[in-house]
Amino acid sequence: MNLKYLKQFLQLSEFPSMSQYALKVGVTHAQVSRMVIELEKEFGFQLLVRDKTQGILKLTKKGETLVKRIPFIFREIDNMQALLKSDQDLERGVFDLYTTGYLVDYWIAPNLAKFKKDNPLITLNLFGREEMLAPEEKKTMLTVSARTKEDEDYEQIPLRDFHIGLWASEDYIKRNGKPEHVADLARHVLICFERKWPERSYPTMNWYMNNTDFMLTPSNVIIIRSSVGIMKAAQAGLGIFSLAEESIKTMGMKFERVLPHLEGPVVPMCFSYPKAWKDHVSIHKIREFLFNTFKKEL
Repeated sequence: MNLKYLKQFLQLSEFPSMSQYALKVGVTHAQVSRMVIELEKEFGFQLLVRDKTQGILKLTKKGETLVKRIPFIFREIDNMQALLKSDQDLERGVFDLYTTGYLVDYWIAPNLAKFKKDNPLITLNLFGREEMLAPEEKKTMLTVSARTKEDEDYEQIPLRDFHIGLWASEDYIKRNGKPEHVADLARHVLICFERKWPERSYPTMNWYMNNTDFMLTPSNVIIIRSSVGIMKAAQAGLGIFSLAEESIKTMGMKFERVLPHLEGPVVPMCFSYPKAWKDHVSIHKIREFLFNTFKKEL
């Protein structure tokens, strides 16, 4: 398998045409075409739709699948290199931890200086992302994310339960009234993470939408892809939102519980890592650091 071609194909997928990609990276159109053909031979499937009249680059379904998987391939290679370079019995190494931007900013980063002081030869890099981490990603990453079903490829260490509820500011409730039933939410402004709320990326956050009495239109919804942004907007009186009580306490904000009888989900947050790392002292140090960080009183 030509890894260089895989990386080039991933880059190509971000361009509107082969010609523009070729011009950007300084190669000929023929070289780009040859790269695609070689990959198609390797996989045995057509990866690009050939339509000379349009001149627009379009992936086939197989091509789309490959593009989604390529980052995992290179992440696994990076992890393998880090694993081979490290000594499992020594407290040293460079590790990347992926979680949401909110958990980076308000939970982990504030405690990172002490971790570095206590473990000078361990470097823990933090990467915030708002998309939920899929089980396939967890197999190749260090993450702090919601628990998924058990998988033999990675460990999940419970850190803290997050309790989801509906909230609004006192000002918003004074102006708009307090919903008494889930159906009343249709008359309110809801602040959500996801634009396509029926196909939501955050099912635990939007659990109340599953209620059969609840009718909602997109005009009711304002999208903010940031936990902190949602809370700040709600504090200013924008609308009703769904987040964990623990998140609100961390920010030091005050909101009123909306529909308190409507029981929200409990989301167990876990430190997840590939089982290939399970005997490494450095991973145990990181695990201990995260466990203590999330067990602190709010």
